[in-house]
Amino acid sequence: MRTLSSLRTAFVALLAASGCSPLSSDIAVVDLRTGARCHPPHTDMRQVVLSVDRTARTFTTLTRRGLLFALQTYDHACRKTSEAVTPAFDDGYASTPRLCALSRDGRRLAYYKDGSLRLRDIATGKESPLWEGVASSRGEFTLLEWLSGSELLVGLQQVDGSARKEDELVVLDAVSGGRRTIHRPAYSFPFLDSDLTQDASLLAFEDGAKRHDIYGTIKVLDLRTGAVKAALGSGSELMSLPRWSPDGAELAYVEGSELKLWQAADGTTRTLRTLPEDFTAYRLVFGLGVVGYTGQRSAWLPQTLVVLDSRDGARLRTVWAPFNGGAFPLDGDQAVFEVGF
Repeated sequence: MRTLSSLRTAFVALLAASGCSPLSSDIAVVDLRTGARCHPPHTDMRQVVLSVDRTARTFTTLTRRGLLFALQTYDHACRKTSEAVTPAFDDGYASTPRLCALSRDGRRLAYYKDGSLRLRDIATGKESPLWEGVASSRGEFTLLEWLSGSELLVGLQQVDGSARKEDELVVLDAVSGGRRTIHRPAYSFPFLDSDLTQDASLLAFEDGAKRHDIYGTIKVLDLRTGAVKAALGSGSELMSLPRWSPDGAELAYVEGSELKLWQAADGTTRTLRTLPEDFTAYRLVFGLGVVGYTGQRSAWLPQTLVVLDSRDGARLRTVWAPFNGGAFPLDGDQAVFEVGF
């Protein structure tokens, strides 16, 4: 019988032989159809994906360099196109949820610090308050996303010991400081598993049936009106990983052990594939005609990426790499993954 150590050593050797050394980078850009991939240069500190620009086919990473944060932008071929540095503000920059968000023009960072949301101009380093006293701890945050050049979507939850009485989704105007609550989830879980359409008009997120209930639904929220357009699922299954197709016409998600697709036009749902009972899916990406999900059968085995045809659920390929973090669609065929042991 092979030991755990020998199995892991063999897997690392297999990765190295395939050109995907686990020490080569914290980031991998993977072509979902061909399995081809590239890696930006490795950094001494953990490198995470901060933002993705699908139109430009670029992504920006965040890593720490001593007392500074480095923001590095790469194209779809992992070639660096720009870099900026700014004073570091948080040791937990790689945490989930990520409590810093890069504006769509790449010029400003919104982030949580000392109980407040703050805004920093990257070029000048000027810092200004966005929302003073918003939370007593970082644990109250479930989401921080830019919706436009001036608006942020903030998710907040009630936690033990805080003064907050309910969960909220709030739209915050970064110019005027104005705020409006657009929805009050029943239970946001420890962090809100969610996805925005590319035009930032719809948010899909998991919501508990009631407080501290692990079962619930996937809700589709119109961010312009605050109306819930759909609540997917029976409320008696584990719901996770809502991800929009590039055109926003379909939503993929996992209900129990079934990977499903919801059609926005007519509200119908179909099962794309039933996952093995011993398989845990961690991340999902929706490309042009393909759906990919990372996961593993055992806690000591590295994760794999399984890519399916979104029309009929046929398996197109399996990609072996040490996936261990976020997954972000880059364009119709490529996605950016956080990797490494």
